[in-house]
This record gives sequence, structure tokens and C-alpha cells, in this order.
Amino acid sequence: MQKQEWLEPTGEIFVIEESKYLHEWLGCDGSRFPEFATDYDKSCEVYDYFGVINIYDRPIMVLGDEPMPLCIVFYDNKHYLIRWIYAPADFTIEEHIENISKHAHTSLEEKSVPISLKTNELVVHNAAISGIEDKNLYHFKVLSTNFYVTTYSYQPTTDIHMIFHEFNYNNNLEVLDLQEQSRGRRFLEA
Repeated sequence: MQKQEWLEPTGEIFVIEESKYLHEWLGCDGSRFPEFATDYDKSCEVYDYFGVINIYDRPIMVLGDEPMPLCIVFYDNKHYLIRWIYAPADFTIEEHIENISKHAHTSLEEKSVPISLKTNELVVHNAAISGIEDKNLYHFKVLSTNFYVTTYSYQPTTDIHMIFHEFNYNNNLEVLDLQEQSRGRRFLEA
């Protein structure tokens, strides 16, 4: 695995949407949501680590809570969006991805969220900046337009804490629920 790069937020949270709609995101410059002054204000309605806002019957994924550096890793046929809370300066995700993928040292943070897209080409960008002006973009392709995102906390030691969002392309939520229950995890109610 090659060394992974971390995306740094520009003081605001990240949103993820289909690449073809990037130019429609207005950030702090305006709103497509009638009840909000800006698109950014709407994204701030997500208080959890992961949430979805909808516009024109399409989802925009929001990495809520607070701005955190982000690393996107494809490993073992899944995407992992890993968010840095704290770790030593020499921390590398390459040394931890196997544990993360096996859910070692993890705890479930939030229920699985179903996502249904029109295309598989996604872009991560800063919520406060309009899509046409944001230069801090990360494009990636998901394996399916229908998947579930589950959020976990990863704490292998007292000096490392990451949040990760696992994109599970097994489109059976009932199976995912049973897997989580068998691990002894509990779902946190929203």
C-alpha cells in the first residue's frame, strides 16, 4: 500500500457528493435550500460524525461534528474514510488499516446509513466553499451506487483516536445489523 495523503479541512467540515453536481454547491455564497441562508448552513445541521442532507432527491453526505483531517483508503473491497482526532506525529494509516478493516480496537458510533446515488463518481470538498472555487478536492469512485456507511471509533492505544466511516457494498442492512449485534456492539440512537 502506498503512503496515504491526508486532506486538511480549511476550518470547516467536508461534504461528499456526486462529482457531476459539484458546480451546484454554493457553500457560504448562497443556498439551494429555501429554509437556509447558505448551503453551508444546511450542512451544519448534521451534528453526528456522518449524516445526509438531500437536495432534488439526491443525497449529499456530510462529515459532521467538527473539522478533522481526512484520509480515504480503499482496502479489501471497501472504502474507509478515516478522520484524525489525535495520534502521535509519526502515525501512519498503513500500519493500522488491517486492524481497522477487521474492526479490531473499534466501537460502533452510529447506525448504518443507506446511500443511493445516480453515479459512482464522488468528490470530497469543503462545505463552506462553493464547488467551483474549492481547490481542496478529492475525487474517488465507489464500487456501487447503492451502499451503506457505518461509523466507528478506532482507539488501539490511549494516544490514538480515529473515527472511520466504512462504505459497505453489501446492500443488505439486515445482514449488517446482525453482524454488528454478533460483535457485541450497540447502536447509538440518533
